[in-house]
Order: sequence, then C-alpha cells, then structure tokens
Amino acid sequence: MRAGDLVLVNVAAFISSRSHHRDAVPCDILEMATDRILVRTRHPYRIFSLWVGKEWIDGAEPANMTVCGNGR
Repeated sequence: MRAGDLVLVNVAAFISSRSHHRDAVPCDILEMATDRILVRTRHPYRIFSLWVGKEWIDGAEPANMTVCGNGR
C-alpha cells in the first residue's frame, strides 16, 4: 500500500465499532504513518478525510464483503 492507492475501509472504522462489519467504503490513501493511514472517501459518498488504523483496511474485496451502497 502507498499514497494514491484505492483501498476498502471497513465501515466499522467510520461508526466507531469494535468489530468488523461485512460492508466497506472505497477510499484513497492520502498518507501513511507507522500504525495508521489517512484516507479520503470517494464519490458518491460525502467526501472527507479520516485517520484509520491499519486493521480497518480490507485487502482484496472478499466474496462476502459488499461495498456500501452498490446493491450487491
């Protein structure tokens, strides 16, 4: 992962949940630190930036994971 990459951020990071959810939000990586990543949400979501822990970044989209709002 590096700045500019598209990643899926587990929705739990946005709702302050302690457990992973099956949904994720597509985000661009803006900056990386040792233990967290600055991401920016993509359109059609409200655009904003958020520091998230690396544990909330979902690698490749698993078969049981859906991107929020895409109807899958």
